[in-house]
Amino acid sequence: MDATKHVGATSRRAYSPKQATLQRSYEDVVQIFAQSQCCLTPTVSGPGLAKLFEMEPQMRDDPRFSIYTHWLQRYATGRLRNVPGESTVLGSLAAVRVESAKLAVGAMHAGAKIVVGTDTPNSFALHRKLETYIMAGMTLWEALRAATVTPAEELDFDAGSIEPGKLADLDIVDGNPLEDIADAHKIKEVIANGRLYTGEDLISGNTQSSVMH
Repeated sequence: MDATKHVGATSRRAYSPKQATLQRSYEDVVQIFAQSQCCLTPTVSGPGLAKLFEMEPQMRDDPRFSIYTHWLQRYATGRLRNVPGESTVLGSLAAVRVESAKLAVGAMHAGAKIVVGTDTPNSFALHRKLETYIMAGMTLWEALRAATVTPAEELDFDAGSIEPGKLADLDIVDGNPLEDIADAHKIKEVIANGRLYTGEDLISGNTQSSVMH
């Protein structure tokens, strides 16, 4: 097996072979991933979701969510269950679920390959996961590599870093993710296939963008 995803979810055994109660994982699991060099995509995002919206509650109304269906907007912003006290529930679960992400951090430090990815149609989940892994102990640099360089290496894809000759689809952000990982979602412009797009272009579907030279 070359790779696996999830720490606790989607197990058909009715229990997780990777973690015990309270989402804790132990050294034998860490060493299996480290020594096998198996790539792990933990897909843990709940703690990061709660923290991001606690820091930026106005982000729930970000126009980029408008491209999603109604149910996916609610899911992506943590409002799928519109009940009193939901934000409190999210916050209390976060403290427990960050333990799941600690498996990824421990395995990475032991030599495993950790990538940031999602199996949902909600691309914002990537940013939730980045925040979660920082909460679990990754450095900003380690988290960004797990979302860029390492996935490209694992997929044998000529991308992931800015170097001569590599594919260069780029996000231009307002801020510095190496100082605050939340800045990674503050995307102002995108360069894709040699063309420059603004956030408004991508939301509206405008393809009459500027060609980069």
